[in-house]
Amino acid sequence: SATISPVFSIGFIIWLNDGQIPPGKIYLLINLFGGEGLSTTPIVCSKKIPSSFNKLLKENGIFLLHTIGVVDKPSPPNKFINRYIFPGGVCPSFSQIIKPIEKTGLIVADSETLIRHYDKTLESWLERFLSKRKEAKDLFDEKFVKMWEFYLASCAAAFRYRDLAVFQLQIVKNFQSAHRTRDYIYS
Repeated sequence: SATISPVFSIGFIIWLNDGQIPPGKIYLLINLFGGEGLSTTPIVCSKKIPSSFNKLLKENGIFLLHTIGVVDKPSPPNKFINRYIFPGGVCPSFSQIIKPIEKTGLIVADSETLIRHYDKTLESWLERFLSKRKEAKDLFDEKFVKMWEFYLASCAAAFRYRDLAVFQLQIVKNFQSAHRTRDYIYS
């Protein structure tokens, strides 16, 4: 069977494959937006998911996790976002992400916390959304437009002034897979 490389898992579709991907065949597994909008127990924080990644990765495999999280201790979800934008969603804390990974034997080879970056992305989305405000209102209604305007603006502010960050973790099965420096990223 052929090696599957890379696999991009947006929204954690990867483990819903019911065994379609044979164990030990993936060299690079990338997950974008890993837990923040998906469930009251972020998927990256469940015991089942990191162990699934452990089984899917080759011995020299690398898993990149990219997710929004809180820089403080674990906290309840934002009530507005939880009710209107991502029902049941949670932004995990760093500790909620790390603990299940540690239990699997996987190794966090590198981590980066991007604190003052995503506000610019959200502000850009808000600007583009507002430029299409009339179209959005015609498709949905004024309440929808106001909710999304508030959501994008308040999240941009939370990234800039409060407690939200983007966590990026490089996770490996063994020390030999870990890079000594970040030079490989820039070459």
